[in-house]
Amino acid sequence: EIHKSVKTHASGYGPEYDAFIQKITNPPPLFDSPDQANTVIGAILAATGVSFLGTFVVAPRYAGVLKEDQRWEDIYRELEEGGVQSVDWAEAVKKTNQGRSGVILDVRMENKYATKAIPGSTNIPLYRPIVLDNPVAILR
Repeated sequence: EIHKSVKTHASGYGPEYDAFIQKITNPPPLFDSPDQANTVIGAILAATGVSFLGTFVVAPRYAGVLKEDQRWEDIYRELEEGGVQSVDWAEAVKKTNQGRSGVILDVRMENKYATKAIPGSTNIPLYRPIVLDNPVAILR
């Protein structure tokens, strides 16, 4: 119905417009043959099935293996209870500028350290999160 009304109202726009209307109302087929369509649809269904099995059958069986024993907040609390001093960045800079010696250990994640760090500090992340979308990281 829309195509008929557009053509009725648009008469006189010329052959380019008519070709455009022909193209959008009669698009070319997505596949060259029914066999090609069946192959693509079969591959999509197979991939969907594998994804479903991986998500709802395989992954739950191994979920406990991928969990860390402790959360970083727990580790941090244990370090503080054990006497490890913690200072914020402003206090660390102040002490450094006063000429006090010491080691500035930055326990933030590597990407945060790379963004901004105190000159001369050493980066040793307190923990490393498990990255489930990186097979190499999972194997480490």
